[in-house]
Amino acid sequence: MVRLSYGMAAAGLAVLSACASLADSGPAGADARTLVFEAERAFAVTAQTEGVRQGFLSVLADDSIVFGQAGIVSGIERYTNAPESQFSLMWWPSEGGGASSGDLYFSTGPFVVAADGEDRGFGQYLSVWQRQDDGAIRLLADHGISLPADLVGPQHAAFSALLAETRATRPAPAGSCDTSLEDADAALNLAEDANPEAILLRNGRVSARGPVPGRAAGVVTRRVAVAAAEDLGMSAGQAQPASAGTAQTYLRIWQREGCAWTVLIDLET
Repeated sequence: MVRLSYGMAAAGLAVLSACASLADSGPAGADARTLVFEAERAFAVTAQTEGVRQGFLSVLADDSIVFGQAGIVSGIERYTNAPESQFSLMWWPSEGGGASSGDLYFSTGPFVVAADGEDRGFGQYLSVWQRQDDGAIRLLADHGISLPADLVGPQHAAFSALLAETRATRPAPAGSCDTSLEDADAALNLAEDANPEAILLRNGRVSARGPVPGRAAGVVTRRVAVAAAEDLGMSAGQAQPASAGTAQTYLRIWQREGCAWTVLIDLET
């Protein structure tokens, strides 16, 4: 299964966003959205009772990635070496889904970070989940954006409706295709008007609809994951900053239309 983490600054403090993990695969044939929602809620309880660091370590896949000021790094290494967070992290899933093959999932929703009894940061996470060889579902990747407090909550009804509309207009994939997600992601980095129906998540705003802008030179794909059914995929990448600043990173959820991969959700910091 997959799970992602996100680093942001709020009131001069470094804060983390999170998703969740599922301890087992759940009942056979269970709805993908239900599985992801159960995972998010279960992890939320773990993070509250055992701390953010231990919560992540208990659910991360061995090859998981997380996002932060250093760019894209190993999730296991990041949290093994991290001190326990002094922040309380709360989140709730608003939308999610999965591949028809039952091996790749995504979830998104708002989060709130608090410290000393006060809310310090708000945002939206986007996570990717993957079924492991032993059948367990674990966190593969997690990213997020910061949002004004007044957008957390009310904005998600509109976001959910937009996501449902976007998914409903995309035809089911047809047969086996030669088009790779790696190629699609690389092409999107150069496109100026690709995937006009993609949902864009950017710091300070959510539920924006494309077109997806072209990428600056130097941005490269770092990780791709594709479901066995080839109807859902994930890509993640980053550009090294010119100075010591925060690396530019992105996480995308893709669906396939016929033999063409198209972006469903594009989150970029």
